[in-house]
Amino acid sequence: MGLGGTLGAAYLMGSDIRLKQNIKAIGVMPNGLTLYSFEYKDEFKDHEYCGHGVHVGVMADEVEQVYPYAVSTLDDGYKVVNYGLIL
Repeated sequence: MGLGGTLGAAYLMGSDIRLKQNIKAIGVMPNGLTLYSFEYKDEFKDHEYCGHGVHVGVMADEVEQVYPYAVSTLDDGYKVVNYGLIL
């Protein structure tokens, strides 16, 4: 997964900072949001909205401040971002 993949209107990615490790700011999107490279913590790698390897994406808490309609909270309390609403 990651921004390099095919992004549909409802492309959801685990964007909660609590899911991530090895976080590094790598740039800024045209909409002003910071882009990060990161890996998901081992316990989340097999989660439906996460995955293995290095990913590029945003942080849900930052998106929520500017585009609250693009962030959803799952039943487990973690946040996902609908990338189709911020690209």
